[in-house]
Amino acid sequence: MPLTTTEVPTFFGPSDSPLFGVVHLPVDNQIRGGVVICGSLGKEGMDSVRLPRVLAGSLARRGFGVLRFDYLGLGDSAYAQVRDDAVANWVASVGHALEYLTLIGAESATAIGIRAGCLILNEYLTQSHAQSHTVNRVVYLDPYGTGRRYLREHTTLFRLSVGADAATPGEVSIIGGRLSDHAAAEFAALRMGANPVSAHGVENGEGEHGSADSLEEGAAVESKRVCHEPLSTI
Repeated sequence: MPLTTTEVPTFFGPSDSPLFGVVHLPVDNQIRGGVVICGSLGKEGMDSVRLPRVLAGSLARRGFGVLRFDYLGLGDSAYAQVRDDAVANWVASVGHALEYLTLIGAESATAIGIRAGCLILNEYLTQSHAQSHTVNRVVYLDPYGTGRRYLREHTTLFRLSVGADAATPGEVSIIGGRLSDHAAAEFAALRMGANPVSAHGVENGEGEHGSADSLEEGAAVESKRVCHEPLSTI
């Protein structure tokens, strides 16, 4: 097992709307599969920023090419944050990330969603269901059952921490992010079924404890099955 990896910042995707990401590779650049990590949003995404990096490095040491990235409209990727098509752009970002894995030589792909990122990944799989899948395995880490639940929790946290008066009319504010009313309504409508992995016809990589450690040892490495169920849909 390689003891070191390379960690390379990069831009990828459409030339007129590039996405920023960091690709983690084995030191010899020989990959036996690709992994895309779909992070969470807002404060939750910022608080958990270390998880994707540690997970990516660990998987790269096991021979995987791993991409963690900023969704369109967020971080260092293209577009402004407050757009009515924000949700569609986040979903499209997953497809661009998977395409990048193909470009660097990955012959198979595992997609990992973290918290709100599970909803975005799940929507991508739903929309691409009729097409040939570019995803072989899916891992959902601590997913929200609905976008409505995520927004309810994080708008409440914003009001308690910042105050209702700080909100901008026509926008929904969360700590670390803003959405237009239209985008917030679209995100609130996102929902994961009781068995989302089976519904998409892809493999599930299930570690014993549903943790990052078990993921490394089970899901992505051994190409087995992962999902946390049952999902709350409150």
